[in-house]
Amino acid sequence: MNSCAKRIINDLSNEVLLLIFQEVVSLVTQHPEFDEAQDLADASAFPGSITRVCKKWKNLIKNIPHFSTRVMAFVDEPLSTTELERQFSLSRSLLIKVFVVRRDYTTTEDSSEKGRVRDVMKALVPHVTRCQVVVFDILHDSSLPPITYFSGKADRLRTLRMKARIHGSVILDRTQPTPTPSLRLNPKVFLCPRLQYLNLDGRIFVQAMSIPGWAESIHMLSQKRLTVSNLSPSPDFHLDDLLTAVERLGHLTELKLSYVDLDAPSNVGKPFISIFVQNFQLEGLKRDFLSGFFTHHYNTIDVTRIVMEGCELGRVDFYSCWYLHIRGLGEGENINEFVRYWDGFGLYIKDCPGLDDTLIELLANPQRSGSFVAPTMRQLEISSSGVVSVNAIKSLVLNRVPGLAPVHLQQDSLKPMYSISVFNTDVSIVKEDKDWFESKLEFFNWTNPPPKSCQSPLLEDDLANWDFSQVNERVLEDIGWVEKDACLISPPTPQDEQSSPVLPADYSLLEWSAEDLSMIDRQLGILAS
Repeated sequence: MNSCAKRIINDLSNEVLLLIFQEVVSLVTQHPEFDEAQDLADASAFPGSITRVCKKWKNLIKNIPHFSTRVMAFVDEPLSTTELERQFSLSRSLLIKVFVVRRDYTTTEDSSEKGRVRDVMKALVPHVTRCQVVVFDILHDSSLPPITYFSGKADRLRTLRMKARIHGSVILDRTQPTPTPSLRLNPKVFLCPRLQYLNLDGRIFVQAMSIPGWAESIHMLSQKRLTVSNLSPSPDFHLDDLLTAVERLGHLTELKLSYVDLDAPSNVGKPFISIFVQNFQLEGLKRDFLSGFFTHHYNTIDVTRIVMEGCELGRVDFYSCWYLHIRGLGEGENINEFVRYWDGFGLYIKDCPGLDDTLIELLANPQRSGSFVAPTMRQLEISSSGVVSVNAIKSLVLNRVPGLAPVHLQQDSLKPMYSISVFNTDVSIVKEDKDWFESKLEFFNWTNPPPKSCQSPLLEDDLANWDFSQVNERVLEDIGWVEKDACLISPPTPQDEQSSPVLPADYSLLEWSAEDLSMIDRQLGILAS
């Protein structure tokens, strides 16, 4: 054969092609439990990126079970039960990852979705015991199948996500739904002793907790993450039932409650429910539920982080966590009353337009009892939130610095501020104040929104015919492209012709004039800023 003849990739042997395909697989995300629906629907995702190239590659992939362990079912498209069953059979007895998703989530109604999900379940149920990942990310919560349709011991299942984008008013029922005869293939109880990532619609969560031994089978498992979303009030499931369920699950690395709203009966005369949760994410919770949630439980572990986003804040009893994040509150929400009973190391506030100096004053001055709010707080970060003044932040720092605070404000448990950051604020700071903060703190940052001249990445005019030969900093200031000293930085120290770390043998050897180099340095400085 002529050694100079052109070769194409199909001239490679099947063995070499399979080695190449294996390299493609290695590029796929190593944590499919976190895959998003839009990523899974991408036609370039494996194995579609291979099987769509040509018939030879498609047949080659399908003959290797290892490449068929991810089963995709798109319930916004017509489904073939035969094709689904074939997808499951291609992987033979290997562990599989199953994703029941949509290509399009923009529609608000899909009357065919529930029937298609049911068809998927008929194919999935016999194989659930060899699943590592099962994900349902669909449109309507009414299309989600009852978890009790599954049965048997899925001892390799690590990720179970059953969620929907549109929610209706569904009355919760703690009784187990009776599966249809076509789905009652295995009468054994559904257990998942290695389950670590749970993201369940509220109705599905209640059903799961009703399965005998389900919660207890994962009680001792560490590093579990639980998300419960869209759990509505029900006569048969209250806040205490939720906390009891969390108690039964044992240690949770993270508990996320998203749009959960349950009635909180009186706790008078009842013991606190002990839970074991290290981090909380609370999203879209109403005032009464949030207050009741903090009041009705006792956490047996120090809490690392509480993230609250878009919640209605209410007064709660004393609580502590290392880091408290408050985000996306309405302008009328009173942050002060919620922070008043908190203590921890770091407070982070973002996108809260109602924030003002009253919170800073609350943290900077002692209460009537003589004690400080959040005495161990050492970090404060405020971003895109209301208006806080430089003087208020100064008082916060001054009153907490040992030796500098007035004698009547000193307190043994009070800790000095370590770090303060104020981002995207309309309040300016002068150099003298900035120097003062930097002398008192280990870390200080105060930034304003960038000037309008530096914000837009788009050109407002066609500059192809412009003459920039006489452009300098003063010209740019005069025409309003940059504010004086706002966008300019000092040019870098000139380098010799052999010092370029990027282009060692081309542009670095051109004979630029000193004037050219000076102009280029300055213009690059403008763009970089």
